[in-house]
Amino acid sequence: MTRRVPINLTALAVACLVLVGCSMIPASFVGSRSSVEVDSQAFDVGLRPNLPIRLYRFVDKNTADVILTDIAVENLTDPSGAPPTGNIFHVQLFVHPKPGRTPIATTACSATVQHLLLARGQVGVYTGGGFLYPDAPPGEKYFGGAISAASLRLTRATDQFVDQLGPSEGYISFVAQRDDETVTRLLTIINRLSEVAYSAAPRMTEEMKALSASTLSEIAEPESEPDDDRE
Repeated sequence: MTRRVPINLTALAVACLVLVGCSMIPASFVGSRSSVEVDSQAFDVGLRPNLPIRLYRFVDKNTADVILTDIAVENLTDPSGAPPTGNIFHVQLFVHPKPGRTPIATTACSATVQHLLLARGQVGVYTGGGFLYPDAPPGEKYFGGAISAASLRLTRATDQFVDQLGPSEGYISFVAQRDDETVTRLLTIINRLSEVAYSAAPRMTEEMKALSASTLSEIAEPESEPDDDRE
């Protein structure tokens, strides 16, 4: 198995903030149980952000919104401060799997995943989905689960955002504390951040340009066949 090399966050301009003491759950829940890894499927790079803020909102027995971030809420809501830098992951469970009734497979989908990269006023929005294996139905004080190999693609970006991940897979494991009010506020912020970005092909890095045509053909959609009758 190829070992993924973490992205140079300086080059990517995504410095993950380490917020000491900002974890919203007991220390017994912190550690390998809550982790996020994003591996590029185009390059030998990946992200391993430390996301100490882990909250969720209960909607109903099948639906919950989970927010994992390394950006303090006040930094996201203060318009007078510098643009925040870091990561926000929004995992939305839309069906709680039931043995014998719900397909249980990594190729199935029971949750959507949205990953926002913020740096120096630029925003990149990666979206996709995967199968969320919950520890228990949502609704209690804590809600945990894991997603293996969630597909992610850059779908929206501001003009100067540079995509150094390309098509990616996300591995997400978490235990989040219930805080309906804060998560509702954060979802509003996520929507506003997504609105400043637009659907457009991201600028290619020099590493992307250097890829061979054969490698690119494996990750790009096939081009349409030329029209032989065209003059």
